Amino acid sequence: MKFNFVDYFMKLTANAESPTSYLEWAAYISIAATLRHNVYISVPDIKVKITPNIYVLIVGDSGATRKSLLLLYVSNSYYVLFTRLRFR
Repeated sequence: MKFNFVDYFMKLTANAESPTSYLEWAAYISIAATLRHNVYISVPDIKVKITPNIYVLIVGDSGATRKSLLLLYVSNSYYVLFTRLRFR
């Protein structure tokens, strides 16, 4: 059985007030933060490692959408993965 983190994250945050597009990108941010420099493509000809970097800007009307809640979800999931579960 395959585990789809994005679908799992969307189910966990189904009751959140944020739009689903924000929540989906929050899941991608969580994956990118977890991977960091642990996953890379090595290009031996030019002696470089290509790592998956992701830069996300959540833009919305002031006070109309819940953007700050996403940081809470991402930081909590990251905390659980790396401190409580000892995932390293």
